[in-house]
Amino acid sequence: MRARRLPKDPQNRDPLQRIHGVIDALYSLASAPLHLGPPVKDFTPMRADAVALTAGMASVVQQVFTWLDR
Repeated sequence: MRARRLPKDPQNRDPLQRIHGVIDALYSLASAPLHLGPPVKDFTPMRADAVALTAGMASVVQQVFTWLDR
């Protein structure tokens, strides 16, 4: 299966595309400390980052299961 690009404007995304966008953003936040590139070279995760990831993933999981239950 080939990955589709998400529309830039969130208003043009369907619900599954919106969930995908949130998952991508959470993945980027979680993996930032592992990269050494210039934009995130000095990134140090804080407690707020962990809280955001935990709450975000709980919300995404709820949305995915709600979507699958249809």
